[in-house]
Amino acid sequence: MGERTATLPRAWLAALVAIAVLESALRLAVPADEFPVREDIRTSAAFLRVLQADGPAEIAFVGASLTERGVVIPRISKRVNARAGRSVHIANYGHPDAQAEFVEDVVFALMKGEPPPRLVLYGVSPMQLNRDLRAESTSELWRLEDLPRKFDQHGMGVLDEVPQVLQNELKLALRMVQLRHDQTAWYRRLVHGRAFPKTGLRGGHYHLTPGSRTNLIARPPTLKTQGYHTMKRRMQESIVDGRWVYSERLLGHMKGVAKLCRDNGADLVYFEIPFHDTLRTLMADNTYVDFYDVMAEVADETGFPFVRVSQLGVTLTEMHYADGAHLNLEGARAMSAPVTHQLVLPALNRAAQPKAAHGAL
Repeated sequence: MGERTATLPRAWLAALVAIAVLESALRLAVPADEFPVREDIRTSAAFLRVLQADGPAEIAFVGASLTERGVVIPRISKRVNARAGRSVHIANYGHPDAQAEFVEDVVFALMKGEPPPRLVLYGVSPMQLNRDLRAESTSELWRLEDLPRKFDQHGMGVLDEVPQVLQNELKLALRMVQLRHDQTAWYRRLVHGRAFPKTGLRGGHYHLTPGSRTNLIARPPTLKTQGYHTMKRRMQESIVDGRWVYSERLLGHMKGVAKLCRDNGADLVYFEIPFHDTLRTLMADNTYVDFYDVMAEVADETGFPFVRVSQLGVTLTEMHYADGAHLNLEGARAMSAPVTHQLVLPALNRAAQPKAAHGAL
């Protein structure tokens, strides 16, 4: 027993040293100011709280996790600030598993800010328009003032979401209640020294864990990754008789993003977020043909452009992906420069010119 007691502290010490070495190595490999995911806005309640504290960004990226992990905001900020000669507030509001209705609600929340964003960049893929197998709930983003709008969209079913909306209001009123959304919030405050939500969304001061860093280390996609199996299931749900079927309802919400931008004087760019071939092989043969046709319709009807990955001129290999669906850090870096120079800066130049009427919805 005495021998075992003597070795136990040494084992704990060795474990602590190993953790410290791993954390140090990961911090060197993945600098905090280039980490593409803002961990403390991954939940809806935190997003609303950050909006309340910081206001909407001048340049806002929206979409699902593909957008969330598809660009590196600090790199884009550096280039945009240099061109603008000032500090431009740029934020990535991509949200895990968001489809078009959720994105429309995000943009609606952003447009209520003063001032609203000047530019919205909406990262899109076929998954934004997945066939409706179940109604998408976005009530974690709703405020009491949003209920009339959502009643027009969903009817009496909105009444079931009132308790969630009241909870949202409570979380916004009481910061300590709001922190309950993340069981690791206190750990992050202690270890990383940044109290939620004091920092803005412009890059740096990210709340990181070794696990979140290792997810971004370059590795080719495999058929065993969780992202592969999740996306495989979702894709198969949208294949009917060998063809990809998109949701007309979600298409309406995607166009609704354009209406919100136009009504609030903001510019909008729809841009394609890439998939690795590992997942593209799971899609129906017509998926991208039909998706590009749908997005051409969206661009024509709304007057806002849709830009394909091939038009950005970025070259991505399997080493740019964390799994079959998401880019890793190197992939996000590779996307950031063309997105900045071909989408962000031209759109800001357009925003600085006299407004021309966009296409009618």
